[in-house]
Amino acid sequence: MSHNEFTVISIDKKYDILSGHAYKSEPENNLITMGIFPLIVRGKPKGFLAVVSSSMKYFSESSISAIKILIAQTEVALECAELNRQTQEMIISNERILIGQAIHKDIIDSLFSVILELEEDKKKISSDPDFVMKSFVDIEQRVKKSLEDLRGTIFKLREN
Repeated sequence: MSHNEFTVISIDKKYDILSGHAYKSEPENNLITMGIFPLIVRGKPKGFLAVVSSSMKYFSESSISAIKILIAQTEVALECAELNRQTQEMIISNERILIGQAIHKDIIDSLFSVILELEEDKKKISSDPDFVMKSFVDIEQRVKKSLEDLRGTIFKLREN
């Protein structure tokens, strides 16, 4: 029997079973009637829906129909919440991958450029030391700028 099928079976005068889940029914003592129904999402239990009535001796067919609708809507809401959570995780993961790739590319490009310029500067150091000093200042500024950009990107990642 699936969790959407409801059958009332009387075990004794105090307890009935609704789709395999007990609810207490003792109207002679003015006690409440309560049903506990499983919430199943993708075949896995995700919780229970408790329905309580102080005015019914048992759950009528119309009450059971309303409970079935409520259960179905609750299960859909739980499924949507889970899908939303998974979607958010995937979005965040993809953003981190893209940011990591951008950081990696920027750092590699910047460092490769610095290495090429330093190799050229080594060749010119004896013939044109003033040019090499200016080049060193330029390289230093670019490296500092790259570090600032990297720190800014990391700071933005922390905010997220």
